[in-house]
Amino acid sequence: MLLPWKLADIANNFGINPNIFWSHQNGSTLSKISELVIADVTSGKVVEGQLEYDVVSKCGKRLEVRNMFGKACFAPSTSTGKGRFFELSLFQKKLSKTDSYIFVDLNPTRELNQPQAYLIPAQLVSDLYEMGALGSTAHINFAKRKVYRSQWRSDTFRFQELFDYPTFKLDLTNLTKSYDAQTILSLAIQKIEKTF
Repeated sequence: MLLPWKLADIANNFGINPNIFWSHQNGSTLSKISELVIADVTSGKVVEGQLEYDVVSKCGKRLEVRNMFGKACFAPSTSTGKGRFFELSLFQKKLSKTDSYIFVDLNPTRELNQPQAYLIPAQLVSDLYEMGALGSTAHINFAKRKVYRSQWRSDTFRFQELFDYPTFKLDLTNLTKSYDAQTILSLAIQKIEKTF
């Protein structure tokens, strides 16, 4: 779904040119805003403290909200940033306590377009990680590849290769979607191989 942000109005209310305002925002500055918006659109609430998820929806689904510009990170926030490293046990704990990830693509805000929200079940993330599709640290690039090298299979997949928006857009009528990881991976490989 497209998130109902009034981008120009928000910037104008601060007295800042909208293009300048949104060019200075990043995933961190908008983190709490995204959590509050997802809580609102799911009729849920933002959780208190540092849990493995950020929002509990009205229907009881535990949702981890993540913002994206250049990368998509499935790992715990303690694994992201300078001086931090990936810990498999913490990642597995996050997956076991979270029902789904909500990824918010913030790239459209640079052009004053609505951010897109994706719903990705934690079980699918777990399965794709086990299959090696998310690399060893569960961080993958969001941006599309400019070119595919002949040995592209040795690279990790890109977010948009695995999670196309029409399939994974946030659907409030169904927060319990499930997918077969092998099918998702096979479809991604087929799409890539068509580019050769």
